Amino acid sequence: MEDRKTILVVDDEADLIKVLKSRLKQEGYNVLTASDGKEGLALVNNEDIDLVLLDIMLPKVGGIELYKYISKTKPGLPVIILTGRDKLESFFKDIKAAGFISKPFELEELLRTIKRVLAPETLPLILLIDRKVNPLIENIKTSFKKIGFRVEVIESLYEFQKVASANIPKHIIMEYMQTDMKFEDFIKGMKEILPPISEKVQPSLSQPPILAYAHSSTELSSTEESYYKKKCLEAGADEYIGNPKDGKAVVFGLREYLLKKETEREEKKSI
Repeated sequence: MEDRKTILVVDDEADLIKVLKSRLKQEGYNVLTASDGKEGLALVNNEDIDLVLLDIMLPKVGGIELYKYISKTKPGLPVIILTGRDKLESFFKDIKAAGFISKPFELEELLRTIKRVLAPETLPLILLIDRKVNPLIENIKTSFKKIGFRVEVIESLYEFQKVASANIPKHIIMEYMQTDMKFEDFIKGMKEILPPISEKVQPSLSQPPILAYAHSSTELSSTEESYYKKKCLEAGADEYIGNPKDGKAVVFGLREYLLKKETEREEKKSI
């Protein structure tokens, strides 16, 4: 018989618990529930649990307190935070949960997050940070899938936190023009989020390289290219791969970067 994962749902909203329990059982999970933090604490201590869905605002024992207890006593037990807060940036430095879901949420979003946490896909992940309306996106995704990568497109640092917490990307590729925040602030935020996540993985993983590009429907002049390259590298990108016209050009840019780094490593060995 296939090993069924057990999920503990800790939330004081009775209707939400009822919906989650029903849907999670349909998906093949064993489900335990608790309506307050004290009850959740007892279940964490006495049951064999694979994942906790944890509301922040709980009676008796608060969600943050319960999260810290789990992190200290059962560091291998992943926790997905459920919260009514719209913005979670203030928690990034203190809470390194396996995922964050803002209420109200779509059940499908929660199920995708649970699947990522409990059964991470084996294909190496590329995070593509760009506006999802960019017509180049689908072409880039297709090009990388053809050579054995999995690609997820995100637009915000909040999305980055959720995805990276469940599966650290192999490479990060991002467009210079961001809507969520300035390019340099986005990179700074990622570099604050990644180290604590990488350190929890055994063996710890190296930080993924960040490759930047500047997409334009028209050809960029050499002056414009120089400007974008300078801005991207100053902001903390590892490489600037230009103004790609299709996904193949982005793949080529990544391959050129990896070849350059490999050549540099070989040269150091020969010294």
